[in-house]
Amino acid sequence: INAILKLSREGRRNLRAETLSLEAVIAASAETIQHQLAEADGSITLSVNVPPISQDRASLESVFGNLFDNAVKYRSRDRAIRITVRAYVESGDRIIVEVSDNGRGIAEQDQQRVFELFRRAGSQEEPGEGIGLARVRAVVRNLGGEIILASTIDVGTTFRINLPLVLSLEEGAAA
Repeated sequence: INAILKLSREGRRNLRAETLSLEAVIAASAETIQHQLAEADGSITLSVNVPPISQDRASLESVFGNLFDNAVKYRSRDRAIRITVRAYVESGDRIIVEVSDNGRGIAEQDQQRVFELFRRAGSQEEPGEGIGLARVRAVVRNLGGEIILASTIDVGTTFRINLPLVLSLEEGAAA
């Protein structure tokens, strides 16, 4: 019930475009997991090469926070966690952000269903409701983007987010 309420509240939030540094937003989200990375002898590397963008800060923080939390939560216990974020301009008006980890990976048959509400993949050793990636996909789509993933078991996962440089605030748009 809490998961549904959280998703519902997010769905009613009005988007607010502001000019921001994507690198600063990602770095702030990365800072929130630094203590977990330190405990796991892990690291996060950022390579963000995009100009200032006009997007909804809270939505982006939600997306990157969830992806970073999942990278830590589903890390491989056999090696130090490594997270890499790479962002670049794909064309004149779109950017690509790739969030990669060396975690336990997602089986091929589960790679599309992890974006479905209440769906989880792999062993269920970690707590969760199965809403995180469904919410991430919904938020990314509301920002005018798309998210896909590529993953290999025991190698890691890369989430690839395609976003517009400028958020289109059509009447009635909400995250």
